[in-house]
Amino acid sequence: MEFQDKIAVVTGAGGNIGRHIALRFAKGGAKVAVIDWSGETAERTAAEIRSLGGEAEAFVCDIKEYANVHATFEQIIARWGRVDILATAAGGSTRQLITTMAKQSPQVITDNIGVNLFGALWSAKEAAIDFERRQAAGRIICITSILGLQGMQGCVEYSTAKAGIIAMVKSLAKELGHLGATVNCVSPGLVNRPDEHHDVSHTNFLGKMCTADDITDAVEFLASDKAKFVTGHNLIVDGGRSLGLKGVN
Repeated sequence: MEFQDKIAVVTGAGGNIGRHIALRFAKGGAKVAVIDWSGETAERTAAEIRSLGGEAEAFVCDIKEYANVHATFEQIIARWGRVDILATAAGGSTRQLITTMAKQSPQVITDNIGVNLFGALWSAKEAAIDFERRQAAGRIICITSILGLQGMQGCVEYSTAKAGIIAMVKSLAKELGHLGATVNCVSPGLVNRPDEHHDVSHTNFLGKMCTADDITDAVEFLASDKAKFVTGHNLIVDGGRSLGLKGVN
């Protein structure tokens, strides 16, 4: 199996995309650290992995704060000794709180950037510390968004955070390259949540809905040995939505 006995850390693993990523790593043989802000959702994903015969442990963490992330990674390393793969899937737009920057609450801005940008940054920092400690060729894959490339009105804070992740990935790839470690990101288009049924297939050129499995396929590739010579790359998975010639950008 591709990830046999690897230690994979997935943030936001209680959510839609994060859950799919955690399950995919587990099916590939990895031991999975399931991180989420909610103990209930984290344990649900970890229990699902265990029910399939895999090994997983749930960790509750508010990833906006470095002290929390540092303590969580210390627990993971105490449990398994190392981190081989990090996938940062925690985040999301403000959805029902979307409004223009002039009207947006400073607290909403702070929280959104905290979860999306700082959550990825602090997690990547901890993985980098472990890679450097062991001189290891680990893998970091961050979930960002096409809005980090093109922006969107009403989503200034979210777009800002996602653009920051892309810049972080490119910079960290340069710092960790001497280890053979790779750092990449995946930019989804609009991925419906399980409780949503909005058909936006008409806004991309493939005429299909993007699924969590589409994103997970990209993450799996970037975490595998097939992508061992790919680093600093932003893989866009949006059916051509971001080409800007069709639909809503």
